[in-house]
Amino acid sequence: MFRSIQKTLISLCAAILLCVPGTVLAGGIPTSFVVLNEIQVNNPGADLPHCEHIEIRGDANSQIPANTYVLEIEGDGSGAGIVDFSINLGFFPFGSNGIRVVTGPGGAPTFKENIGVLGPCGSRNYSGTGAAVTEAGSLTLENGTISFLLVNSASVISAGLDIDLNNDGVIDNLPIGATIIDAVGWTDGSIGDHVYGGVNITPGTGTPDAASRNFANITPLDPTAWFADDIVGTTESVLYDQTNFGGFMIDFLTPGAQNLAPLAAGVFVQGRVIDAKGRGLKRVGVVLTGGLLDEPIIAMTNQFGTFKFEGVTAGETYLLQVMSGRFSFDTPVQALNVAGNVADVVFIGEQR
Repeated sequence: MFRSIQKTLISLCAAILLCVPGTVLAGGIPTSFVVLNEIQVNNPGADLPHCEHIEIRGDANSQIPANTYVLEIEGDGSGAGIVDFSINLGFFPFGSNGIRVVTGPGGAPTFKENIGVLGPCGSRNYSGTGAAVTEAGSLTLENGTISFLLVNSASVISAGLDIDLNNDGVIDNLPIGATIIDAVGWTDGSIGDHVYGGVNITPGTGTPDAASRNFANITPLDPTAWFADDIVGTTESVLYDQTNFGGFMIDFLTPGAQNLAPLAAGVFVQGRVIDAKGRGLKRVGVVLTGGLLDEPIIAMTNQFGTFKFEGVTAGETYLLQVMSGRFSFDTPVQALNVAGNVADVVFIGEQR
């Protein structure tokens, strides 16, 4: 009886061509969710399609629901609403880590132009990540005002379709019955530009080069799930605007791999200044520099030799230096990569 019902449902699904997230797919594993996960549109140097990528995320090893399109929508001026890129990933499997990456030709399995040599794409490599990779010959992602939509549609959605016929920022020309599953976009601030899909993550300054989803938030169409990325240098490290909606940050993109756990924007750095016998040295100055600090911050040790800096931005590298006219230190400077709260810094001094 159950198999008969299941076959009927699968036949009905195929007949109306509308398999949505959560549906049992013929020959596949049920997919409980599908969301956009990470996008890179502007690598350092020349724009190269194989240096750009769009990730979608779902259940590991499951199939993407039928007729699921990834769309890039132009947002600039008179071209606003035009579909610049479209790919139907329906029935494609997610990788063993729940990710499928769409990149340009030459992007898989590695982003290195020459093995062992850092190229314009840095040193990214999909090998071993568990992601499934699709190379799309037509992938050319814009750097200005842009939107990315994950859409389920029984009708074909092709590049060149205008989804905003009167350029008023309101979608009015998706195929009948099409559903927006997830979306993210941003603007470069030009007059007359539009972001589509309802999720605008434009940061306080600048135009993002990329966007990353909080790995713990898989809620579709949620602006707080995202933050905007600025990419700097050939290693593609990322700087973050602290006005981002989600209030969290990581320190680099993770193409083909699960996004990293978010870190609190403000953490503390704490430690002690002691003598060789472990006794605290009071009124010793400790100077914090580096990271995103505009100027040094100074703390004084208390009677136990303890010092503490509050509100330090995570994901940055800092220098700590002790300064005292009464004590000398073999190691007066320490470098810290602050990934979270730091409570174990120790400086050992002796009487001059």
